[in-house]
Amino acid sequence: MQLSEILENYPEFSLASQSDNQDILDFFHRHQMKTDGLQIYYDRGDDFFKHLATQGENIFVFLYRNDKGEVKGIGTISVREQIVNESVHKVLYLGDLRSETSRDVSKKWKELYSRMMTCINEIDEFSSQYNFTVIMHSNLRAIKALVKNQNKFDYIFLDNFEMVNVFCKIPLYFSKPKYQVSSLKAKDELRAFLNSEGIKYQLGLNYELFLKRFEAYQGLKEENVLVIRDKNQVIGMTILWNPSPQKRIILRNLPSYLKAFNMLLSLFTFAPKVNSELKVNYLNDLIISDQYDKSQVLKSIMLYLHKKGEFSRYHSLAFASFKKDPLHLTGFLQDKTKLLFYTVKSGDKTELLDFNKNLNFNLSWV
Repeated sequence: MQLSEILENYPEFSLASQSDNQDILDFFHRHQMKTDGLQIYYDRGDDFFKHLATQGENIFVFLYRNDKGEVKGIGTISVREQIVNESVHKVLYLGDLRSETSRDVSKKWKELYSRMMTCINEIDEFSSQYNFTVIMHSNLRAIKALVKNQNKFDYIFLDNFEMVNVFCKIPLYFSKPKYQVSSLKAKDELRAFLNSEGIKYQLGLNYELFLKRFEAYQGLKEENVLVIRDKNQVIGMTILWNPSPQKRIILRNLPSYLKAFNMLLSLFTFAPKVNSELKVNYLNDLIISDQYDKSQVLKSIMLYLHKKGEFSRYHSLAFASFKKDPLHLTGFLQDKTKLLFYTVKSGDKTELLDFNKNLNFNLSWV
């Protein structure tokens, strides 16, 4: 089945091109996610497609325009090769999904989305049996619309996880690293490690996929890749990357408890301000040998970054911690945001991602 066969029955919908960029940006920036308490605004710069290129090699942006030609809804699907069950497969990431909250728009948008999701793993252009999406725990509107509503497809819950934002080392808290951390000097240093340990992670990467990160992540250099060693043996790696300016997080409002925390934070480190960019550096592709205590490896990384002054350049360093394999960090001020991992099941052709204890997900993609 081809996308054109689906879209031909829905004349209001089309696949977007670069010529639609400004209309998409205007719509996207007007329709931000509604969450309780903390209010953040995602600024996609002057090119909506630029950040999507980080998410996948092939990008599909779906537009809904009314009879006046005005954009009333968008949805994105990106296709990227990733490791699933220790082999390379194409995986779909269901990203931005926003529509105007009118009855007419919602009805038509739901009809197309339902049709798309029902056939998602049969569409030739996608050529994938695997898909996933991430929903903020506090985004009740999305959860109600996608998960709890009666649809012809099912959102299957896979795992709880948290975005952990680390702000700074706690003053006077004594701690020393257990393992050695350094910047990558040559890409080939990680060939053997990734081809043996990186493939053990669902949505992980081997050495070939690692090299493609330098194409996807704008400005990424070898020095942004950290290598963790136990004596001379490589036991872990991570890629530090910040998607700004192609995607910036603007802090719009802080709930009262976070205002108090932010005042405390300002006494010790570089604290964010309302209506300014929240500068976050992400620990992407945090791959650690399963023979080691992952929390101890993480602590060694954070102590290294503290010593290098990373907390004075960014408001936080962020990583994903999954319920099935949680990462615990002591000795640092931090905050946690709850998220939910889902896959869409449509018919008998969808292969569910089997999430064992090793899972890799890059928060910088969201």
